[in-house]
Order: sequence, then structure tokens, then C-alpha cells
Amino acid sequence: MDSILQPLTFGQILDRTFRLCRANVKSFLSISVVPAVGLTIATLAILGTILPVALPNHGTPPSVSPATIVLIVTVSLLAMIGAMVVFAVYQPAACYAALQADLGIPTRFREAYATAWSKRGRYVWLTVLKGLIVAGPFYGTFILVAVLSILRARTAGSAVGDLLVVVVPLLMLVYVCGMVYAVFMMIRLAFATPACVAEDLPAYAAIKRSMQLSRHAKGRIFLVALVVYAANYAAMMIFEIVFGAIAGVGSLLFVGTHSGLVIQIVAASVFGLLFMGGLLLLMGAMWSSFTVAFTVVYRDQRLRIDPRPEPGVPA
Repeated sequence: MDSILQPLTFGQILDRTFRLCRANVKSFLSISVVPAVGLTIATLAILGTILPVALPNHGTPPSVSPATIVLIVTVSLLAMIGAMVVFAVYQPAACYAALQADLGIPTRFREAYATAWSKRGRYVWLTVLKGLIVAGPFYGTFILVAVLSILRARTAGSAVGDLLVVVVPLLMLVYVCGMVYAVFMMIRLAFATPACVAEDLPAYAAIKRSMQLSRHAKGRIFLVALVVYAANYAAMMIFEIVFGAIAGVGSLLFVGTHSGLVIQIVAASVFGLLFMGGLLLLMGAMWSSFTVAFTVVYRDQRLRIDPRPEPGVPA
């Protein structure tokens, strides 16, 4: 507890993040089950709509009607909106658990989500605002390309074609600059959810608060995020190597022992379930690690900037 009463060094921030994740691994992973399930349902809904249309029927190339396109777009939009809402509730729930864990207080699944659900409208709006701020240039670029493509398709005029020749390279430059801008804004908005939860701020006020707290901490936030990303990337690589090796050995065994088709199907199904379960578990650990890391840096910045910041989390 003494370590949170004074500003932390970069190494202490990483050490505290690791210790909090290890001490509360069950709590964080149980909370991350909700977005994992939401993401799985959204993905299955989209694939379930696209695959029957994309797959050939008895060798005949698939034909897509306008009604089918409308259905695919509608299902995809609803699935993405649903996944966004789930993540909008998950983030404050995980952040609440991280804030409590940083005080040495364990948090249960129901308590974390009850706290997040009580102000779900605020958190959904916060997620929308962050998405618009971070991805604004991409949305603008996409709209511009769509408008130019529609004009070219309708008019087939050389003027629009010549304009596309000039605009497309510029759009590539805008895309690269947009990536840099997105990373910069994600750093500036890293404290928005912790501030919204810990200080009970409305969405826009939480964004302004994050801008204030991250003003002189952009380098530390980036380095912490980079180390956490590297650790998660290494874990993902190990996971893929292990399951790839298991799949390879299993294939050799099936070929060598001439196993029946039923055994192969059952074994492949079990392997697929284990792989998906492990992947979702690893993704939950990744989400939790970033949440804990940003929460630790957030509290450290409050100690550096505020004279006497309140350590607790609002009830």
C-alpha cells in the first residue's frame, strides 16, 4: 500500500501492474468473459450471414441479390454495435476492479458489472466519443472514397476518374498520418475510463480530464503500453507455437495409425474448442493487462498533478 502513496518510476509501474494482475487473475479473467462471449457471438452472427452466400452451391458461383447485401450489412452493423456496447460496459467494470485492486480490495464479478451497469449510458457515450475522436480521419477518408467511387460509377466521367488518380495517393498519405494520429489520441485518452469511474465524471468531462492528466505523461503511457503489448505478443506467439505443434503431432498420429473418420472429427472438434477457449482466455488476459496498466499510470499521474487526490472509487 505504501507504493501507491508516492509517484512511481517506470519500473515500479510495470512491477505493480504485474503484481496486481497476478494477485487478481481470477477476478480479471472472470470479468473478461463477458466481452469474449460478446465478441464470439458477434463474429458468429456475421459469419453465419456471409458464409451461406459466399460458399458455392454445387460448383455454381454464388449470386448476391440486393436484399442479401442489405441483410449482411444490417447483421454486421447490429453485431458491431452490440459488441461495442458490451465493451463499453466491460471497460468500466474492469477499470473499477483494477482501481479496487490497487487499493488492496478484491472485487467480484457481480460487483464490478453492477457498478458499470448502473451508469451504462454514460460509459456507452464515452466509448462512442473515444471512437469518433480516435478514428475520425479514417471515417472521413472512407466517406470521401465512397463518394468518389459512387460518382465514378454513376457518371463514368473522365473528370471524376482524373480526380481519383490524384486523390488516391493523397488518401494513402492521409491513412498513414491517420494511424499516427490514432496512436497519439489513444495515448491522450488512456485515462478517460479510469477518470470516468474513479472521479464519477460525465463522458466529455472524463475526456478532458484524460487530456489534462496525460499532457506530460505521453512518453510513459506509450512505453508502458509498448511493454504490455510486447508481453502479450510473446504470450500469443507461444500459444500459437504450442497449439501448432499439437496440431502437427496429431495429424501425424492420425496418418500413422489410420484412425477412423469419426475419431478424427471428434479429436478435431475437441482441439478446436480448446484452441478457441485458450484464445479467448488469452485475449481476456490481454484486455485486463492494458486496463490495469493504464489504471496504475492514471493513479500515478493524479499523485503527480493533484495536491491531494482522493484515492478511493465512488460507490
